[in-house]
Amino acid sequence: MIIYLEASALVKRYVEEQGSEQLRRLLNRQSLVATAAITSVELAAALTRGVRGQRLSQQEADLIWQSFQNEWNDFIQVSVGSKVIHQAIECARTYGLRGYDAVHLAAAQFCVTNLVENTLSVVMATFDQELHNAARQAGLDVYPSNL
Repeated sequence: MIIYLEASALVKRYVEEQGSEQLRRLLNRQSLVATAAITSVELAAALTRGVRGQRLSQQEADLIWQSFQNEWNDFIQVSVGSKVIHQAIECARTYGLRGYDAVHLAAAQFCVTNLVENTLSVVMATFDQELHNAARQAGLDVYPSNL
C-alpha cells in the first residue's frame, strides 16, 4: 500500500496533534509514503506559523524540520509537472478546492494511475474536511475513513 500524505497529515507525522498517534500507527504498517513535492513548502510554512503562534518553540520547529529533511528522500515525491497541474485544474473546478488542495488530490490520483502495481493500493491521508470529501467523491480510499 502507498500512503499519500497531504500537508495536514504530514504535519501530524511530526507535530503532536489530535490524530497524530493514529496516523503514526498507520504509517508504521506501511513501507511506501508518497506526497507532492510542494508539501515541503507547506510543512516549512506550518512550522513557521507554529512558532509565530507560540504553539512551537524555534528549537522544536528546527528539530522537526531536521527530522523531516532526514526522511524526505525516502518519500515518493510526486513532481508537480504539467500533467499534475492539468489534473489539479480539473480537481479545483470539479470539487471547488483551494489551489494546493487540488494539487494534492491530483498528485494522489497520479499515484493511483502511474505508481500502483497489482498488489498495491493508494490511500490518501488528509485531515482537511473539504479535501477528504473531494477525494472520496473522486473514488480514492481516504484515511481516516470518516472525518
